Amino acid sequence: MSNITVAYSFIGELPNYIIDCIHQCRLFHKNNIYLIINDFNSPYLEDLVNKYNVILINYNELIKENEYIKQLSVNFDKFLVVEKLNDRSLLFYRSFERIFLIHLLMEQLNLSNVLFMEIDNTIYNNPDKWLQSFSKKEVAFMNCNFEHCSSGIMYIKNKTSLCNILDFMLYYINNNMDSLYCEMRCFFKFIYNNNLNDSSMCQLLPITFDKTLSLFNNSEVIRNCYKNCDDYDGIFDPASYGQYLAGEDLIHTNGQLVLYKDNQDAIIKTSKYLYEWKEEDGLRRPFIYNEQKNEWVLINNLHVHSKHLYLVLSKPL
Repeated sequence: MSNITVAYSFIGELPNYIIDCIHQCRLFHKNNIYLIINDFNSPYLEDLVNKYNVILINYNELIKENEYIKQLSVNFDKFLVVEKLNDRSLLFYRSFERIFLIHLLMEQLNLSNVLFMEIDNTIYNNPDKWLQSFSKKEVAFMNCNFEHCSSGIMYIKNKTSLCNILDFMLYYINNNMDSLYCEMRCFFKFIYNNNLNDSSMCQLLPITFDKTLSLFNNSEVIRNCYKNCDDYDGIFDPASYGQYLAGEDLIHTNGQLVLYKDNQDAIIKTSKYLYEWKEEDGLRRPFIYNEQKNEWVLINNLHVHSKHLYLVLSKPL
């Protein structure tokens, strides 16, 4: 039986929440974890390798002489630099680059069935349980709102699965398809406004069980938010639930942690639902209440916008 391989990337100085992220992943995932980095002076490397058995991948070696990366890097000056984000000031470029990096990693190591996540995500189930549904398509990610898709948690079947997306990403940049180059907008255009490449190989993961959303806006985007819900034991979070339960990035809140506030740009208005943390086998997991079916639904991951991952760990460090 095939298993999921988990992979992450972070280029720059590794933040402290990398330990929370990997700790949480290891509570549910026992197979290989790869982490692409260039910070080999990080104080967190010893625990990552020795305690959590993470396989470190050298970013500089990975990208060496790669044609895709060359085509991306010549456009570096087109990307917005957000100085107030400090160590994450190159966020817009790095969010594009990470998709090319996971393709390279899968190609060089001949990996398949990879769950690729941003390091501000926490998972609450064994990802092997999702593989049968994931693998119905080549790639899986999420809707976010009416202009963005989220690859914060993303499935990739094999080393060729991303080729159409990568080609489109380069086309998107080279043909100035946006005034602000944003990986989330690019993914949205690939799914909904793309006449160049076939996007039928992509699956949009369920981010809600609530079909009543269509009563207010019966659009394809809304329908794609729940249409694959029956294939999974739970729903996925593009950042709506994680921001509500663990707060918005403090850079937007004058350094104050603000919980239980809706993500105003998201399709899902999280404040309309009830939540409960339930514990099983010593691990707590977040559930959302489905009033129509009178049942609690697992939230499979939380995308923690505040980066305060310690608030949503199933088991403390």
